[in-house]
Amino acid sequence: MYEDLRELDGSSCASEPEFRAYEVLMNLNDGDVLRAILTLEDWVREAPEVRTALDAFMALSSRNYVRFFKLVSLQLLLFLKTTSALVGSAPNCFVFHPLLT
Repeated sequence: MYEDLRELDGSSCASEPEFRAYEVLMNLNDGDVLRAILTLEDWVREAPEVRTALDAFMALSSRNYVRFFKLVSLQLLLFLKTTSALVGSAPNCFVFHPLLT
């Protein structure tokens, strides 16, 4: 999808790093994740979200489970904070209060 947008009119999407990070986290058991990341543009590959997801991938690959769960919980906290901000700012919506703040 992001490649198509770039090819169509040369534009990019600001949320691409976030969703690329989710893609890495959803494919932690797939060795081709690293190859896919190498094809990304530098600004996406170097984004903090993608770097954290790659660190989680490497921690799991090296069986460093303590580091892995710390990194994954960090990603979860960032996701919950983003979600709560979006839900809380929407009109006529309940405010979401994450348990972990």
